[in-house]
Amino acid sequence: MSAVPLDFKRKKCDDNIIMEVQQISDIEQIKEIYQTRMQEDFPANELFPFSAMRRLWTEGKYQGYGLFEDNSLFGYALFFIMRSGDQNDYLLDYLAIAKEHRDKGLGSFFLQELLKLLNDASCIIIEAEDPDKAENNKDRVIREKRIEFYLKNGCTQTAVISNVDGADYRLLELRTDHPHSSEMIKVIYTRIYEHMAPEWYIKKHFNVQIPQYS
Repeated sequence: MSAVPLDFKRKKCDDNIIMEVQQISDIEQIKEIYQTRMQEDFPANELFPFSAMRRLWTEGKYQGYGLFEDNSLFGYALFFIMRSGDQNDYLLDYLAIAKEHRDKGLGSFFLQELLKLLNDASCIIIEAEDPDKAENNKDRVIREKRIEFYLKNGCTQTAVISNVDGADYRLLELRTDHPHSSEMIKVIYTRIYEHMAPEWYIKKHFNVQIPQYS
C-alpha cells in the first residue's frame, strides 16, 4: 500500500524497524483497510458503513493517516473533519495498531505524530467508550485502559458524554494551542455530527450532554 508522504516522522522500534507517518491519499486505500484490518480490529456493530465513508471523503469531510514501515501498514487513524473559514475541527473515528505490533509504544508515537501533522486543527475530539456503561468488569477494564492511554498521551478528559447509535462515550480533547471548555466541546461535537449526518439520524441516534454532577 502506498501513500503520499508528508514530512516523514520516524521512529526506530525495538526490532530496528523505522516507522513513518503518512497521509493516506486514496479512498481505495481506505477501502482496503476497511475490508481487511478494520474487520479484525473492531466489532461489526462499531463499523461505520463504507459507503458513508466514501461520501464524506468525496465531500472533503473524511481523512486518513497510516503508520508505515516501507509499504507495510502497522496502524491507521481515520478522522471526520468540519471546515468553516479558518476553523478546522477533527473527530477521531478509528485508531488502531496491528495486533502483532501492539505494546511497543507505537500507539503513543502515532498519536503524538498525528497531533503534529494536524497542525491546522482548531480542535481534535476523541470519543472513548464510557467505562460506567460497560457490560461486565472485563469490558470496563478495557475501556478504562483506553482512556488512560489517551490521557497519558496529552488528551484532556472533558465533562461531556454522548450516546451515538446506542454507544455511550466520554469525550476527550487532544491538546491544541487553544484548549476548549466542556461547553464549547459539546457545541463543536454537535456541529461535527450535524455536518456529516442527516437530520433524521441526529434526531434518532445522537444525544450529547454535560451531566449536572460533572
